[in-house]
Amino acid sequence: MPYTKEERKEYDRLYRIKNKERINEKVNTIARWKFYGIIPRENETYQDLWEKVINCYNCEECNVEFNLDNGRSKYGRCLDHDHETGYFRKVLCRSCNADYGK
Repeated sequence: MPYTKEERKEYDRLYRIKNKERINEKVNTIARWKFYGIIPRENETYQDLWEKVINCYNCEECNVEFNLDNGRSKYGRCLDHDHETGYFRKVLCRSCNADYGK
């Protein structure tokens, strides 16, 4: 049975309350990507890019498992992008990301 407009509004309101931290993290991360000029690949949106990055648990270069404690360890997750065009390339560990440009 489909929701009425009022039921859907209430559902959305409760969802935002329950998931406030994750929603804020997503909004802030996408805003930071835009600030730094990171652009999703063709035919992708920032939402698609967010889903790819958040669901990636291993480096796409060396396959090491990411350290997801949000620290600055050498196995932290990085969004690799072309600095000239801004286009996203891969999700890498910090170690591979530092070596990739060399």
